[in-house]
Amino acid sequence: MIPVAFYQDGKAVFAKAMGELVEKEPLDSITVNDIVEKASASRTTFYRYFKDKNDLLAYVYTKMASDLIEHAERTHLSNYGLALDIIKYIQSRPGFFKKAFADSGQNSFFDTYCDYTYEVWLRRINKKYECAPPVLSLMARAYTYGTCAVVREWVLGGYKLPTETVARALDDACPQALTALCGSEG
Repeated sequence: MIPVAFYQDGKAVFAKAMGELVEKEPLDSITVNDIVEKASASRTTFYRYFKDKNDLLAYVYTKMASDLIEHAERTHLSNYGLALDIIKYIQSRPGFFKKAFADSGQNSFFDTYCDYTYEVWLRRINKKYECAPPVLSLMARAYTYGTCAVVREWVLGGYKLPTETVARALDDACPQALTALCGSEG
């Protein structure tokens, strides 16, 4: 039998295996052996793509944050719509995101989520301005890290507030100068 990893993108196979393992086990207890077994691949193949488990985690977190934000940004022009889509997606995988946000080690999801969200704001700024005022990037960084921290607290606190309430609060906290970079539906 030829392993599944032979037919698919190697990184994606290992990322899928890691995602499935994280749903069921604590991150600390997952080993490279567990990952390669779940992926039906070899350790050699694993090390062709990743330095170690943390490198795979960084890839998974970066890919997830990127896909999550890019999808939400394509489907909604407003900051509220974007926040709502992201929050709904996070809530749809509570076990995974609770573990992801709880992990504060090297290459954490929180850091990746913040960095990528900040990049999204920078793209919005650069799309609107040929030479953006420097204060906009400072506002974007402050807003990004604040909103990401709120989302992390919401997840780690057990999703006690409705998604719409959290999205509305994040949108209401957005500085007017940044809100002007977004569409107005929502």
